[in-house]
Amino acid sequence: MKKANFGAFLGFFIFICFSTGIVISRFISSFWFLVCLAALSFLAAGYFYRKKNVFASDAAILVIFIFLGAAWSVSHSFYHNKKPFLNKNYKFSLKIVSLPKVSSLRNTCKAKIYFAGSQPVSFSAFVADYSKKLEYLNHYEVTGKLTENNYHGKALFLWVRKNSKVKKLPLTLTERITKTANKYILRVFEKNCDQQSCNFLAAVFLGRRELIGLQKDIFAKAGVSHLLAISGLHIGLTALLLFFFLKIAGFSHKACLIFSLLLLSWYTLLTGVSASTLRALIMYAVFVCGFLLRRKTKLLNSLGLAGLFILIWDPEMLFNPGFQLSFASVLAIIIGFKIFGPVSEANPAYYYLKQIFLCSLFVTLLITPIVSYYFGRVYLLNIIYNLLLIPFFTLILGLNFFLVAFSFFPFIAKALGALLSLIISLFIQSTSVLSSSRFSFIECRFSIKTMVIYYTILSSLAGLLFALKRKVPKAKEAI
Repeated sequence: MKKANFGAFLGFFIFICFSTGIVISRFISSFWFLVCLAALSFLAAGYFYRKKNVFASDAAILVIFIFLGAAWSVSHSFYHNKKPFLNKNYKFSLKIVSLPKVSSLRNTCKAKIYFAGSQPVSFSAFVADYSKKLEYLNHYEVTGKLTENNYHGKALFLWVRKNSKVKKLPLTLTERITKTANKYILRVFEKNCDQQSCNFLAAVFLGRRELIGLQKDIFAKAGVSHLLAISGLHIGLTALLLFFFLKIAGFSHKACLIFSLLLLSWYTLLTGVSASTLRALIMYAVFVCGFLLRRKTKLLNSLGLAGLFILIWDPEMLFNPGFQLSFASVLAIIIGFKIFGPVSEANPAYYYLKQIFLCSLFVTLLITPIVSYYFGRVYLLNIIYNLLLIPFFTLILGLNFFLVAFSFFPFIAKALGALLSLIISLFIQSTSVLSSSRFSFIECRFSIKTMVIYYTILSSLAGLLFALKRKVPKAKEAI
């Protein structure tokens, strides 16, 4: 039975071991030493397999992934090392990933830097552009000075002087299509909605969170900032609507799944490939592949494979709060429903609200220490706020999809835009009222020690509840 359980959740266990290896790489930085340890673990796995010691063989296989994760992280740390380039004038190749904020002296935006001189690198920076030549979603080669300042924690700033040489680099075909689509959808919002609704839709549908300004604080105080991040809720609803439209168009069930996956992949590129979006996309891709191959997929394995793919792409993502919160949230929902069982209600509306409540409860229990550690807050009422706001928000996402789909019909688009503007205004006002309550959160920052104690107690309770649940059916069978 243990062997079967191990095999059933192999993808998730590999992800955990690979993540553990990335953490270990912070203490052991010798690449070849880690490779040797991985090789020794491989030999140990072969030895135990020949001795027919399955448990020891499986454990050795998992240890291999611990050392491979550490070695992979060490090999990639070279690309994230910004120290050689700090406080020096360098020629950087970069992509502008936020809309430049215009002022009289300079424009300010965010950029992904991928070359420093001829050396490949990978880090993000705020750009102070005194040349005012940098435009959203374009690639450039610029000469500037990189500095590290304390701005909401340590952040990189790239200073581009007024007389700096700025060379525009060519875009790939995919980037040109993505940029054109991004501009078109934004024009649809601008043409059919008021300014507040346009900025809000650009943030929650295109990932342009820089456009909503102070509204981010309202959502943060209410503890519902996750609604602004393009994640599983957005991907799930988009997949459902795409599938619905393709089915109406006469496509087969398999064709609907394949085309919806391709369109969601493109949508992920359109929104900037964040960790939460990529995680949701990969989990959907695993589901589609399992359906096409007629293989049953495990949610924990899907989550593990998504995490493994992201960490292979960029091991530093493990230390990103967004990555941790995204994966912890999904893990909480999977484990929570595994312990308490699926929700079943005859009334669809009550079923939906019960799902939201339980998901919010499970997620809050698991991510509270992470949120407290990074942001210094413990939210007290966000479960209730989610119950009130998520149905509202789901309606906005659905109407927004129809607005984009019917944007070629001006009358329909105008009507949908007016309706969306009204609903979004009410939604933001409701969030503002909820966030103004002094009981929304308390200022509290968990230490690492407190987090360890909290998760030890929580995992013990979860294990006890799961064990009790498994005993109940056996007792009924005995009766």
